[in-house]
Amino acid sequence: MLVEAEEADAWRRERGQFHPTYGDGSLMAVAMRRQPLGERFLTDATYINALKIILTVLQPSFYST
Repeated sequence: MLVEAEEADAWRRERGQFHPTYGDGSLMAVAMRRQPLGERFLTDATYINALKIILTVLQPSFYST
């Protein structure tokens, strides 16, 4: 999803319009194209590890304004 969002963002910046498949370059636009999964719980180690990866990747964007 991160790669798709980056591709869409680059498309938007270069062409001044949304990517035809991935939308406006936001993670939300990419995520909304997918089928929702069932509720995950904080007792699920796989889910916790996925959250760690996502937060690690997104952390720099919180500090660059």
